Amino acid sequence: MKLTPILKFIVCFAFVLGAILFSQKGSGQTNVSRATVTAILEGNQVFIQEKQAKIKDVAQRNQQVRTGSARAELTFDNKAVARLSRNTRFTVGECGIQLQQGTALISGTSGCTQGVTAAVRGTTYVLTVNENGTEEYQVLEGSVDFGKTDPNDPHKWTMDGGDQCILEPDRKGVIRSKITRGEYTRRLRGWAFQGFDTDPSRIERLRTTYARLFPNTRFPLRRSRLPNRGQFSLSVKQDRPQIKEVIVRLSRQRKRLNTYLPEVFVGDFVFPLNRKAQFAGLIEPFDRYSVRLFDRQNRFLGYTEFEGLDDNAAVSIFLPDDPSLYGTIRTFLGEDSDQDGNVDSDAFTYDFISQVKIAEPKEKIEVVFPKDLTDINRSSFTVATIPAISETPEFPDGFYEPLFSPLNRTTFPFRSGLAAPLLAVPGKVNPLVPIKSDGSSKFNIPREILKYRMP
Repeated sequence: MKLTPILKFIVCFAFVLGAILFSQKGSGQTNVSRATVTAILEGNQVFIQEKQAKIKDVAQRNQQVRTGSARAELTFDNKAVARLSRNTRFTVGECGIQLQQGTALISGTSGCTQGVTAAVRGTTYVLTVNENGTEEYQVLEGSVDFGKTDPNDPHKWTMDGGDQCILEPDRKGVIRSKITRGEYTRRLRGWAFQGFDTDPSRIERLRTTYARLFPNTRFPLRRSRLPNRGQFSLSVKQDRPQIKEVIVRLSRQRKRLNTYLPEVFVGDFVFPLNRKAQFAGLIEPFDRYSVRLFDRQNRFLGYTEFEGLDDNAAVSIFLPDDPSLYGTIRTFLGEDSDQDGNVDSDAFTYDFISQVKIAEPKEKIEVVFPKDLTDINRSSFTVATIPAISETPEFPDGFYEPLFSPLNRTTFPFRSGLAAPLLAVPGKVNPLVPIKSDGSSKFNIPREILKYRMP
């Protein structure tokens, strides 16, 4: 069939338009020229070209955006989104986001670092540039094509949702691995999503990827606040009980922005072994709780910390079967939405061990949370109803934050400067509160705190 000039023009135009659209898609949507600040959290330290920025301020191409102690979200003119962690710096550039320092969660546009370029296809991924020059990349959903920026190194690779890799400071070796469930869960519950509004379609893509990677498990990112958030049941367990009851000294530190308020005393509770009590009230997830454990002769048995979760949690503290191992305890917790005292079968669990190093005077007693349990007698903490603890512990999300983490510092549970009730001998100053053996005891944490508020 012979084409008329008009038809030839239409066919040619369609071909060129298709080529342009295909080229834009394959290039990872790098055609961005400006970014608008759409959210600032935890302070006001967000800067464009070193000038303090506010909501709706715009960074043009080749301008630098930097965060200090704040987190920020920017939306690009192609509808892509970038969320910046604290102490992060990037430039709006031809590759989309040119990250120089810190961590950025990016959705819908390409990015690059000094070491790689990342071409995306409608995806959500995380770029990190550490102080030592190491670069890390995590793909949460979708697919990303990576390539070295070194023109003499043609190495290219593709990562799909659930993949991650590390580029060493020499930018030669690439170490690839799968994102573990704990890492993925911490990412969704961490700084990149906490407090930000997220597009429902993006949430669904993340949910689909999470379900593919970790079948029959609970998606950790919640769209709404649950009524029982932050609440928990607590029990002290021993597989073959050597003692009848223990004293649990419970305290709380409320989380505010990126810090914690001073530790306050909740109460001294006398727990029969293997019995639980419920702790509720107007409390929030990520508040930090400390437990100092004593026997009825006021001998110090151990210390641990944990955090409230997005739903009601079941918290179990395990004493070793061997009394000679007292001072080392296991903490196991996870969401318990039906409040039966057991972690839900599809919930993510946190499972770790803490160890006391006895010293004199009491103020010098230390507690550590080991990151490797290979040399610890884990069989002494085994209970039929709870999975055996692995060699690698899983800590609460806040333990991975650089500030106020017991993983990065030594804890002194009787250090000077604490409130008097936290240092008193159990039963000498603070009344001992008995826990009912039928498990029906329930306490309102804010009310308990008010009972012992010091002037």
